[in-house]
Amino acid sequence: MVRRRTKQAARSHVSVQALFLVAIVGVLAAAGCSNSETLGNDVTADQASSSATQPTEDTQQVQPQVGDDRLVVTAGAETSTQADDVETTAQDGGDVITDSSTANTTATTDSPSSTVTSPTSSSTPTSSSAADGSTAPSPSSPKSTTQLATTSTATRSSITKPATTTKPRTGAFLSVDFQQSPIGTYTDARIRADWDNIRYTKASSRAEITQDGQNRFVRVKYPKGQVGNDGGGATWEIKLESNSSDELYASYRLRFVGDFDPVLGGKLPGLAGGARNTGGNKPNGSDGWSARIMWRPDNAAVQYLYHPDQPSKWGEDLQWGRRFPKNQWITVETRIKMNTPGDKDGVVQSWLNGQRILNRTNIRFRDVDSFSIDSFMFSTFFGGSGSEWAPTKDEYIDFDDFVISNSPITH
Repeated sequence: MVRRRTKQAARSHVSVQALFLVAIVGVLAAAGCSNSETLGNDVTADQASSSATQPTEDTQQVQPQVGDDRLVVTAGAETSTQADDVETTAQDGGDVITDSSTANTTATTDSPSSTVTSPTSSSTPTSSSAADGSTAPSPSSPKSTTQLATTSTATRSSITKPATTTKPRTGAFLSVDFQQSPIGTYTDARIRADWDNIRYTKASSRAEITQDGQNRFVRVKYPKGQVGNDGGGATWEIKLESNSSDELYASYRLRFVGDFDPVLGGKLPGLAGGARNTGGNKPNGSDGWSARIMWRPDNAAVQYLYHPDQPSKWGEDLQWGRRFPKNQWITVETRIKMNTPGDKDGVVQSWLNGQRILNRTNIRFRDVDSFSIDSFMFSTFFGGSGSEWAPTKDEYIDFDDFVISNSPITH
């Protein structure tokens, strides 16, 4: 009996041990599972934290690239873009065209640091001294510069001179940029050296080559009180001869210097043909025509066209609906396509900074085929005629980068 109880006790002891071991294993298994879940949750949290700190493509700030042809406007943390071809509306409602040929993304209101070597620089950084001692505002940046200056609020307060406003095109047969012209008076001899087939010149000492940084251009002076090309401005004519055509494009850049006062208006260069009618000589269909540009009161821009159907003996104003800005380089381009003799199917088109602003397709230039587009008139002066057209102070306009081509130049 004693031995049987001992065995039963032993069996009971073994059973208790087995149950204890099972319990321990269960506890350990439960602990391992809990720990595994905890570790899994930690990894998931780390991944979530890492994902939350990585910027997505939508939240990354766009950095403007050098050479981008858009104006980048940054306000606070926001970055936006606007098209580079911009018309700035003047306070009186008129349109002012700014040079948009090239742009970078640097916003600044500082004036250019380049030095004008002729005329010599004055003590005021915004003006330069002309040869006669009068002052005119300094030109802006050199031709090698491609910067478009803007204010920090994206207002185009000033325009620096772009590297070029003309695109390389097949068909350009005349190009004058004055880079090889000596600084100083633009003499008749130098004019004839720069331009082929000069018919005549009338520039006196009123045209001079001026340098700004590495760029050279011609500055024309319009003396106070002088009207016409005898005492003011400058004139020379180029015979196109073998390059005469029934369709040509002419382009150049210009800048009205300082506080330019347009008075009643004045002439700017343009294409012509035959007798190159001007000065109240109304064409009759068998002599000639001309298509210069003019500034009018308030610097309104027009194509000044001499053609047989003009309403008076004076040239007709074909309105551009724009005003020339001051102290900003702009590019003008005109296309002339001659009419079929006797028909009204001739074309006059004009562009400002590559934007077309005139399109006339019903012009009668001629009734005969004995002339076409055979001349370019560098013709600029105040007038009109009469003292009411005269400038009230010495005025200046800068010119550069002349191109005549059989194909489009700036667009």
